[in-house]
Amino acid sequence: MSDDEPRPAFESALAPGRARFLARVLDHAFALGRIGPADLLRHFPPRAIMAGLEGEPQRRAQILVACTGVRMKIAIKKSAESCAEDLQIALDEEETDAEAIAALLSPDDLVRYLDARELWALASEGARSPDDPSAAASHLGRVLEAALADDLVSPAELVGALGLDTLVAHLDAPTLARALGGALEAGRAGTPFDERRLLDLVPPPHLAASLPFALVWERVVVPSIAARHGLSGDASPPGGGRRRGKGRDVAAPTQPTQPASPQPAQPASSQAASSQPAASQPAASQPAASPPPSGELDLAIDDVLDLDG
Repeated sequence: MSDDEPRPAFESALAPGRARFLARVLDHAFALGRIGPADLLRHFPPRAIMAGLEGEPQRRAQILVACTGVRMKIAIKKSAESCAEDLQIALDEEETDAEAIAALLSPDDLVRYLDARELWALASEGARSPDDPSAAASHLGRVLEAALADDLVSPAELVGALGLDTLVAHLDAPTLARALGGALEAGRAGTPFDERRLLDLVPPPHLAASLPFALVWERVVVPSIAARHGLSGDASPPGGGRRRGKGRDVAAPTQPTQPASPQPAQPASSQAASSQPAASQPAASQPAASPPPSGELDLAIDDVLDLDG
């Protein structure tokens, strides 16, 4: 395929849910140039790839044949560890390269056989690159679209996490007018104007292009997509109390416990006094937690309908 020909749209064969979402996000990151074959091998060197394919001798052999030239009847008999060693030697001796290996693994293959957390780290690495804000916003829009399509997050959760005040502060006047017009039209027709309808008028790519990247990432992507669906260890932003390990999150080391200094022996009278039970203090009653405010979107729509009336 020449560079001028349009790239065929990727259609994942995976079941809806986290796996298909991850395949779609990876495909978009590769297509956009946010990540490349070298990044893939940095996260998944030959040993990790072949370990993921341990139960797939045919797939291991196909990679080995294409990248090292070994015959299929020999490659098919090799263990995953032996395949990894041969592939690493071929890389070291420049008999193959990252592009040749990556070409043999589709996004669906990556999700089927490799660690999901490390794949998300790979895709996120590309999404957060600050050198090209337009491309970063494009990829963020794709992340939101795919998460909604695969039911990883609901329209109500997405809009609620961002907040109507944030939308009003960052969306341009024509977009706000379009949303207001949709609310008025729904009110006249007696149909609900909910978050799903709002996202039809202001779709995720438009949100990603209009709102600050870090705000959307930290309010929606980290807690409601990555942490909730097991793609990251927790919802803490980078630099918190966890550090990345290979293929998993590793708890940050704790401070060593200081040994307690010995206490001098007390006189018998002092010990007797200290053995008396302390007077019990009445537990302070805690105020009942106030219920969360009702949906901001419904309140805003009621105001609009009152004005329209």
